[in-house]
Formats: sequence, structure tokens, C-alpha cells
Amino acid sequence: MRTIELTKRQQTILDIVKRHGPITGERIAEMLSLTRATLRPDLSILTMAGYLDARPRVGYFFSGKKNADLFGDTLRKLKVKDYKSVPTVIDETESVYNAIVTMFMEDVGTLIVVRDRQPVGVISRKDLLKVAVGGSNINDIPVNLAMTRWAHVVTAHPEDSLYDAALRMIQNEVDSLPVVRPLPRAEGQTDTGAEVELVAVLSRESRLRKSIEPVREDYDMILVDCPPSLGLLTVNALTAADEVLIPIQCEYYALEGLVLLLRTIEKIKIYLNPGLRIGGILLTMHDPRTNISKQVMEEVRRQYPRETYRTVIPRNVRLSEAPSYGKPISEYDPLSKGAIAYRELAKEVMSNG
Repeated sequence: MRTIELTKRQQTILDIVKRHGPITGERIAEMLSLTRATLRPDLSILTMAGYLDARPRVGYFFSGKKNADLFGDTLRKLKVKDYKSVPTVIDETESVYNAIVTMFMEDVGTLIVVRDRQPVGVISRKDLLKVAVGGSNINDIPVNLAMTRWAHVVTAHPEDSLYDAALRMIQNEVDSLPVVRPLPRAEGQTDTGAEVELVAVLSRESRLRKSIEPVREDYDMILVDCPPSLGLLTVNALTAADEVLIPIQCEYYALEGLVLLLRTIEKIKIYLNPGLRIGGILLTMHDPRTNISKQVMEEVRRQYPRETYRTVIPRNVRLSEAPSYGKPISEYDPLSKGAIAYRELAKEVMSNG
């Protein structure tokens, strides 16, 4: 049976916890001469995979489960259909230049090439790079001359396990797998082909809105958490939302990111969701000891006085620790400054209607 192996550092952490547990993350980091932040991803993986368990104010201890296939067993229970994302597609007649622009605008590593909404191949950054460095005019070359033909594309099916899909990606050294389903066989047809899921959805930006619409009236409020990027998932959320809550770290580059996000919101209002409004701007990771935190807070409040919440989320160690224990801050340490601040924010949001 093929197993997903732990890294050397993760195995060392396991050995330390077996010998010294329960033990805090800080103590583990000290024994390895590393920072707590460096170890956080490893501890999260070991906890979620079932190797370790954790208790607030106590630390990590060995769960008693054994063999290196625990993580694989977990992945075998999860289905591709529940974790797939919307594919980014491009017509085979489009130029390589347009493919490059689409790839970077959508922030993806692979495009599905289609003809009449059916897949005929994929094109990756590596394929585009080969054409670009070859000296040809990328505005004149269609993507179907640079793509990998569909017959050679490695795919997954909706009912496949995440474990099998992950192995397929590792074995074939690809960064993504098109999720496909068989087309009905036509009479006399020998090759049924396959259809990439969601390729037939023309208005991809409205996918989430259409999914939420039937249940909107069942809830007082629906919260949609977005990734920290302006990709397709975020655009879907903004298209579906009535209002947007914008968290901004009290740091310089976050202030620049706020300007870009507000421009995106204006475009969404023009083309996709005229009713979208800013519910509020939330200042986070505020450290009153630093000048940059004070300056960013003052600048945001000066430029957006009506939109900025009164509540400010402080930089707090407990807020940083909670995710690595797999717990919300309200459970991990409800009396911490971070937990209290978020309760105040909830009150402010509800009072604003």
C-alpha cells in the first residue's frame, strides 16, 4: 500500500511529543532551535492527521494512533467532488498572449483549452514559457499549437478519493487535475470523450450566488470567508454578497492592498452586483507600540471615517495559537484580548444592522 510519508522534521516532532508530552509548542520549538511560527504548519498537519492531540494551556500529546498511513486513511474518506474548484478555461482559437494574461489574472497554473465548450487539452505555465522564449510572436500563435492534447491529460473523476488524486498528481508531476465525467455514448460512437465539470457554466462569476439563492431566506445572516486574493473565488463571493466586511492589517502594504480591493469592488458593482456595499472596514493586528500601526489606523480612519469599525482587533498571541490547535478563539481562550475584541466586533456588526 502506498503511504504519504511525514517529513523528517515532522517525525522528529512526533518523537519529542512521545517522550516529553504533554508539551507546549514553545517548548518543542526551543528543543529544535526553531521559532514557534516555523513549527506551526507542521503541528497543524500532525494534529489534523490524527498523530497528535492538543489541549489549550496543556500542550500537545501523542494520540496513540500508529503507522504513517493515518493521513492517507483520512484522505481516502474524502471525495474529489467535495473539494474541486471551478476550472479556468480558454478557447483553442485564443492566442498564447491571451492565455498568459488569463493565467495571471485568474492566478492559476493551468488552463483548460476548450472547443465548443468541450475540453481538447490543457496548457500550463511551462507550455507558455516554451513558446515565449522561442522567439515567436505570442499574439499570432493559437493555444492549440502549444497545449497538451486531451488524450495525454491526467484527469480525476468526482467519485475518486483525494488520496488517489494526490498520488496521481505526484506520480505524473502535475499541479492540478481536471475533474471529468463521461458523456453519454452516442449511437455508433466508439470514443465517448469526457466533459470537464463546470465548463458548461458560462457565468462562472455568478456560480456562488445561484447556489445561495434558494436558501437565503432560511438564515438571518450568511458569512462567506474569502481567500486573501482577488481571484475567481473572491469575485464569486463579492457577486453573491449584499455587503462586504474588509479586514486590514495595520501594516503599510495592507493599506495598498485595500486600495486595490476597493477598485475591484467598484468594478463588481458596475458589471456584476450593483447592490454590493461596504459593510465596514476592520483594523486587525494592531500594535499600539509601533508607529506604523498608529499611522495606518489614522490614515484608514481619515480616508474612510464612516466605513471603519470602532472595534480594533489587537495583535494577540492567543489569536495566532488558536488555528494550530484547530479551535476558534472563542473556545481556545475566551478571556483573551483577541476573543474579547471579536465579541465586541460582533456586537457592533449586529447593531449596525
